[in-house]
Amino acid sequence: MSVTTWLNSIQSHMLGLTLCVVGALTAISLIIFNYADPPARETVSLYEMARVARELPLAAKQDGSFAASIVRTSPEMPSESERVIARLLANKLGLPAANVRVSLSRMDRIRSASFVREVRLYGEEEAGSPILFDAFDIAVRLPDGSWQVHRRFISPLRPFYTPGMTTVYMGLLLMIPLTLWVSTRISRPIKAFAAAANRLGASIGQNSVPISGPTEIRVAAAALNEMQARITRSVVQRTAVVAAMAHDLRTPLNSLRFQIASAPERLRETAEADILMMERMISSSLDFVDSEVRPMRSELIDLGTLLESLTDEFGDLGNDVSFAQTQRMTVQGDLILLRRLFGNLLGNAVKFANHTDVKVEHERDEAVITIQDDGPGIPSDEIPRVLEPFFRGERSRNRETGGFGLGLAIVKTAVDAHGASLLLENAPEGGLRARVRIRAHLSAIP
Repeated sequence: MSVTTWLNSIQSHMLGLTLCVVGALTAISLIIFNYADPPARETVSLYEMARVARELPLAAKQDGSFAASIVRTSPEMPSESERVIARLLANKLGLPAANVRVSLSRMDRIRSASFVREVRLYGEEEAGSPILFDAFDIAVRLPDGSWQVHRRFISPLRPFYTPGMTTVYMGLLLMIPLTLWVSTRISRPIKAFAAAANRLGASIGQNSVPISGPTEIRVAAAALNEMQARITRSVVQRTAVVAAMAHDLRTPLNSLRFQIASAPERLRETAEADILMMERMISSSLDFVDSEVRPMRSELIDLGTLLESLTDEFGDLGNDVSFAQTQRMTVQGDLILLRRLFGNLLGNAVKFANHTDVKVEHERDEAVITIQDDGPGIPSDEIPRVLEPFFRGERSRNRETGGFGLGLAIVKTAVDAHGASLLLENAPEGGLRARVRIRAHLSAIP
């Protein structure tokens, strides 16, 4: 199965739905956890801020990260709390107040009144030491007039490796295999249903569709089996009618043949030719109906032997036919249908051509049978229609070349029954080329 086909399958759609649902629930949970109950953060005291400004390590493990950079413009301090903390920090660093700037995050700015009140109460004792929870910037003026900024970064979200998130990950790991298992159980009967429907299209004599899977598939399978039974009964009845008509027609035809035996030679020759054409028409019709309803009798067939015997038969009738094969191959199929398939292709070729080549090659796991003649070919606009029953590419009523329009229809039926493929095309060098591809195995016989 190709990637594109799998992406359009039930399995991929169910997997995508599961991932979307789990992802959406996870996102909602994260939003609730982080905004309804913000994650607790480690605090930073005024003393620790001074150590950060001096680029000294901190004893406590911080849940944020620090980065230093150099800027040329003086950072602003719009709030009173920022100015108070900057003044206290400057005292800690032993620097003029104008050389230190502090920028707080929105969360710590909200606590501005408590910072100011603490400094007013404890300032005279030099005990004021505000505690910061969120991100902040500390800017210290350098001798050249630039500012060295120390910034604390803190993610507003909880980390994805917390113990609480383990439940989400475990759920995801359990849901993906479960989704694949459920989708496989659903898609397997659908695939079996499609395969059985294809076999029904190739031959109505195939086995019934297995009734399994979800209720909807069971109902559809039962309906398809009932349809198959009705078609089979209809075709069998049609075949019986055609066979009976053919049998009844042969009796008066034989009687006519005896009655004209004493007729004048010219009249007798014309009548016998008409009787022969009617008998051929009856035989072709019977072959066509039989090919459609014939149950497959699968057996191992030596493809080279089959084709060589057919080419010898046409050669014995005075036709110029050559045969060549690269390797011996065997196919699993119905001998009668395969003889009709290649016999009708060869019959059409020798009817309109002086020379016909038959070649058998092996490609991957297929046998490629090419039948090419040097005849006039088929008009390009008629190639798609020549496989239809009773379509005659050669519209004359000539008894030798007219035909009945059933030969290639029988070929198509046999090709479909074997799961093979047929390509008809006009060869660039002239003539018609028929190429049949059928699954085959290399033969152990040399």
